[in-house]
Amino acid sequence: MPRRSRSSRSLHQALFALLAFLLLSASRCYERSRYDPTPGLIQATLSLTTEGGQTSLPADGVSRLLLIAQISPGADLDKRTIVFSTSAGTLIGGTAGAAGMEVPADSSGQAVIQLQSSQRVEVAVVKASVKEVPGITRQITIAFGASDPNATIQFVAHPDS
Repeated sequence: MPRRSRSSRSLHQALFALLAFLLLSASRCYERSRYDPTPGLIQATLSLTTEGGQTSLPADGVSRLLLIAQISPGADLDKRTIVFSTSAGTLIGGTAGAAGMEVPADSSGQAVIQLQSSQRVEVAVVKASVKEVPGITRQITIAFGASDPNATIQFVAHPDS
């Protein structure tokens, strides 16, 4: 068997040490917390609120509430569509899709839609999710309460004939 020179052995040892270092450092690149959607990460990725923080509407079938979903303004272009769905009432705006009403986020990351109340006293669960991104969903509950008929239509003066 041929003898290796001292410089050849040193080179092999250096290459082996470099390979071992690279393998050990590569295993540290993956951190599960960066990829698992924890509640805090989901909240930072997608939020769902109402205009003025309102969480109730009269159950008159006419009243509307603006819903605001917020994503990162730097989100990828193919992950900027928000899908809204509701268990009660009617969503006004957006485009009908398989899972609900789809609304593209604007340049600031906001997607807005209106919820129109039903005519029944009930609770609506409104959900917002990022299209094509499973596991990123937020929800809010909106109560449709009994409406006061005097507050819906009120005559203030008799019309002249």
